[in-house]
Amino acid sequence: MKYVGEMLLSLKPRELYREVCALLFFRHGIPPTANRLYQLVKRGSMSTPTQVLGEFWAELREKSRVCIDHPDLPADLGAAAGEAARRADRKDDDQRRASETMRAQLGDARHQTGVLQGRLAAVQAENARLQTEVTTLREAETRARADRQSAVPAPVRKTSRSTRSSRVVPTASPARHREMGCMADIYLLTGRTLPQGVAHESLPGTVTRFVSDCWPGRSRTPMMGRAKRRGLRLSLRATAPCPSGETGVFELRLSDGAGECLLLARLQRIGKRSNVHRQSGRTDVSRPPPRDSRQISLF
Repeated sequence: MKYVGEMLLSLKPRELYREVCALLFFRHGIPPTANRLYQLVKRGSMSTPTQVLGEFWAELREKSRVCIDHPDLPADLGAAAGEAARRADRKDDDQRRASETMRAQLGDARHQTGVLQGRLAAVQAENARLQTEVTTLREAETRARADRQSAVPAPVRKTSRSTRSSRVVPTASPARHREMGCMADIYLLTGRTLPQGVAHESLPGTVTRFVSDCWPGRSRTPMMGRAKRRGLRLSLRATAPCPSGETGVFELRLSDGAGECLLLARLQRIGKRSNVHRQSGRTDVSRPPPRDSRQISLF
């Protein structure tokens, strides 16, 4: 290496520039320029690499020219034939390089295909393993269900079915009848009015709809249920004692959280619940009777 460096230093500037041009172009495939040559060598003036570069390109053109020497061939025709031969050689070189590039790309494609086929085989194997596991789990579940069914005795299963099919509705005992006789009296609605000075239009919509559903014949319990379903709280208070079998005036208060509304209702006290059941033959006393326009005292 030291010998080569001493040999290059012993060369003249033009010869050194010529060697650097050849190394750049033929060894590294880099087209030489005057600036690049001067940056690498830095000997002589700037005109020296320019002259050496021109001589280098002229020599290359001369060597690449194809000369056809024939005594009877005109000079221009010989030059044209040489140019055609040179183009053919260049075309052959281009085709050879294109073929090498295609072979390299084909090799890469085959490699990628092999990699993808390996991945596909791995995925297929994993899929087969999962399917085998699913089949095994299903078979185990079927066997476990069959074992549970066989573990239950047959008489027990039959008894449970007969119990469900022959379920008996219990009847009321004498103690229950005595308890019903001690329950509160039943009040039936016979009419309702507004207090003096209160207009029907001033009532809230929920109160108006509740009142329209409570016609004469309704008992107190269904009225309270309807009020609860409409979001109202209902309270009844007698303005005077009401003997059994007579009609009294009650204050009917309805509140929806935002305010309270006072109505007047006339309710008929018809005695104990047990007596009503005995008199009516176990009919529903809360069912309203047919509406009679003479009974109605509504808004």
